[in-house]
Parts: sequence; structure tokens; C-alpha cells
Amino acid sequence: MVRKISIYTITEFCKVAGLPNPPYNSLCVVRLENILWKPYNERTSIIRDFYIVALKKDVNTKIRYGQQDMNGTGGFLHFMAPKQVLTIDSNADNVTNNGWLLLIHRDFLWNTSLAKKMRQYDYFNYEFNQVLPLNPDEEERIVAIFQQIEREQHRLIFDHTKDIVAAQVELLLAYANRFYQETQLNLTRKEGHHILIQFEALLNQCLQDPELSFNGAPTVKYLSDKLHLSPNYLSRLIQSSTGQSTQQFLHDRLIMLAQEKISTTSYSISEIAINWALNHHNLSAAYSSRKHNKHQLNSAALSNKHSAGKSGL
Repeated sequence: MVRKISIYTITEFCKVAGLPNPPYNSLCVVRLENILWKPYNERTSIIRDFYIVALKKDVNTKIRYGQQDMNGTGGFLHFMAPKQVLTIDSNADNVTNNGWLLLIHRDFLWNTSLAKKMRQYDYFNYEFNQVLPLNPDEEERIVAIFQQIEREQHRLIFDHTKDIVAAQVELLLAYANRFYQETQLNLTRKEGHHILIQFEALLNQCLQDPELSFNGAPTVKYLSDKLHLSPNYLSRLIQSSTGQSTQQFLHDRLIMLAQEKISTTSYSISEIAINWALNHHNLSAAYSSRKHNKHQLNSAALSNKHSAGKSGL
């Protein structure tokens, strides 16, 4: 059985949580350790009709947001939009609260730039489906903003204070967005490195095919299908690891192999360029450059050898 609780206002939330009435009815900062309410010894689903930004630490409670479980020993941020469901499934005697909540009713957003920005941040959507783990430096920055809003919330009856608090909320959300982007970038780089290894192994396998000169070079579409990825996603991963698009990375590898084929087989530049769909001029220029560099290296080696002979070394 699931117990369902619906909370429509911040004042009602404070009452249920065993907290004093909020100093302002459309925004409130709450320290989690001050909450007296404990979940029932049964699964409890809570729906609240306002935005929530939560910084939680050392969670020992089984909490589900959408289809995602939230737990961990470090600090993390998570975000909820109005009408979303948070499910708690824990023994009330074992629950600990540590962290911060920022409660924002939609009334607070009127006549502020936040009204539009709140809808732009993906992390308020179920589909985002992920909490944001924080390192100690990131957590310190976020806590400092919570503390600043906590100090200002008692003066929110003044319009100019609302502007200050709205700016602090914007700063908090901007930091969260940056931290999310950095986390996603790091994950993409790690995944990109893993995919790059598979991509290079597959590409080497294709390029070692004896029939390559007749069948033509592998395409990005062929390689992405073999890796069970879309061409665009593969290109983003390769870009994050090499700084090149998949097409450019493939083209450079083909040029290198083509130069080798031209110098070690009877195939002409024109034949290789046509069969591998390479630009004849680019391939010819690359091959000429390679021959020139090789000639320079050989000349330098001979010169050094001649100088060494004269010196008696």
C-alpha cells in the first residue's frame, strides 16, 4: 500500500514538516536537520505544488524520483518541478536528514526573469533522470548561496529584496547548470574514449581487408551501424576524444593508408582516389609532401653521416 500526501503551499509544507510558518509564503529555505516529520513505516508518495531545489548529504533513505532512485554518501543536488512525485520507502526510525531545501512557489516567479529560465533547465524534468553529485568545492559554493537566501528571506516583503533573492536563485541554478554540463562532458569524454578504441579496432579491421582496394573504403554510416550507434552520436563522441569529426578522422586514416599503398603497390594515385572516394588533388598533395619530407630526412641522415666521417667519429 502507498500512502499519498499532497502539499499545495509552502506554508502547508512547513506545518507538515513541524517547522515554524515561513517568513514569506512563496519562497523558503529549509535546513533538513530541522524537519521533524518522519515518513510512515510504509511507502509514501509526496506531491508538492512548487519547485524544489534540494542539497542532500549522506542519504540513508530509499527515495525515488520518477523512475530514478536517489541515494549516496556524498552531497548531491536534485530538482523537482510542481506536481512531480517523490516516493519514500524507509523505516522511520532509520531516517536521517542532512542538507538544504529551497522551496519556490510559482507566485514568486511573477515579474522575474526566472519564470522563463525555470522551464529551460532540463534538470527539472523527469526525463533528465539524474541527480548531480557535488565535489567539496561545488558543495561549498551551493551552500553559500542557500545561506545567503536564508538570510534575505526575512526581508522578502520588500520588493528590492525580492530582486536580490531572485538573483541569488538564478546564480544557484546557473551554477547547477554548469556543474551538470561539466559532469556530462566528463562522462561523454570517458564514453568517447571507450568508443574510440572500438572504432579504431573496427576501422583497422576494415582497412586490412585485402579487398579494400576493390570494394571501396568504409563509410561513417557503415562503421556507426557496426557499433550500433547513430552517425551523429558517434561523431560527437569522436569529436570529444580527438577534436575531429568522424568523417575527418576516417579521411585522415584513409590518406595515411593510401600513401602507403601508393608507395608499396602498383596502384596509382588516381585508382586509389577513385576506389576510396578520396579527392585526387588532396591525395596527390599529401603523397608529394610525404615524399618530400622523406627525402629531406634521408638527405639530413646522409649529411650527418658524412660529417661524422670527416670528424673521425
